[in-house]
Amino acid sequence: MSKEEQLEMREILNKALKESYHKMIDLKKKLGQTVIIADGNGQPIEVSAEEAERIAHAQAYEDRGNVGLGADLSFRVAEFSD
Repeated sequence: MSKEEQLEMREILNKALKESYHKMIDLKKKLGQTVIIADGNGQPIEVSAEEAERIAHAQAYEDRGNVGLGADLSFRVAEFSD
């Protein structure tokens, strides 16, 4: 598999992972459930599905080059990398 094909595959996998994460959050919100995420030190913490969604949206906002949200953005949706 060429490097270009590997990069394309990684993009596809990252997109699918993020989509499934958002579907899980939506379902957990509807059911009133919580989500376990990692804090800034990698320790597991329990947050509401609404809070997990807010953190994920804030992180995506910053990933696009925007700043100034003032949110705790230690949580990141996992991405595949070398």
